[in-house]
Amino acid sequence: MSGGRVLRILGAAAASVAINLLVLGASDLLSRERPVPGDISEPMVVQLVTLPAPERPEPEREPPPEDPVQKPRLDFQPQLAAPTPSLPRSRPVEIPAPVLQLGQGLSMGGLVFVGSDLDEPPRAVVRTAPPYPYRARQRRVSGTVRVKLLVHADGTISDVEILASEPDGYFEDTVRRTVPSWRFEPGHIAGEPVASWVVTTVRFDMEGG
Repeated sequence: MSGGRVLRILGAAAASVAINLLVLGASDLLSRERPVPGDISEPMVVQLVTLPAPERPEPEREPPPEDPVQKPRLDFQPQLAAPTPSLPRSRPVEIPAPVLQLGQGLSMGGLVFVGSDLDEPPRAVVRTAPPYPYRARQRRVSGTVRVKLLVHADGTISDVEILASEPDGYFEDTVRRTVPSWRFEPGHIAGEPVASWVVTTVRFDMEGG
C-alpha cells in the first residue's frame, strides 16, 4: 500500500471522528439550554401597574362674541299718560223721611191724595241710594236734590220730578234714574191704600268734604 493512500484513509477517519464529536457537543449544548418545566402547584404572583389616565385634550375655545351693534339713542323722552287718580270715597247718600205734599187733594177712585187727607202717611220700604256721580266724586262736590214722586196704592213709584238741585247739573240724573226703583207702604184713608204725592230730599256728601 502506497503512502498516499494511507494518508487519505487516516484523514477520512479523523474527519469522521471530528464530525461525531461536533454532533455530540451540539446535542449536549441544546440539552443544557432547554428550560426545565417549573412547578405549577404554587400560584404566580403578578404585580399590576396602574397606568395614568390619558390626558384630555383641551376643548377648543370659542372666539369671543362680537360687540352688538349700538342702536342710535333718541333725543327725546316719550311722555307717558298720567295714571288715573283714585277717586275719593263718598259718604252714604242721606235720604230723610218723605214729607207729604200739602194742598187740596182728590177723592178716592184712582185719585191722588195729599198729606192732610191721609189717615196714615206713606212709609218707605225700599230706598236704594242713588250712585254718587263720577264727575262729582272726581271734583269732590257735595250737594242735595229735592224730588217729588207719586206713590201708588200698590207702593210703586212714578212721575218723578226734580224740584231743586244744589249745585245744578251734578246729581239730577242719578236721582231721576234711581227713585223709580223705590218701594213704599202706601198712605191709607179709612184703612184703604191710596195714591199720594211725596216730597223728599236726597243728600250727597263727600267723606270729609
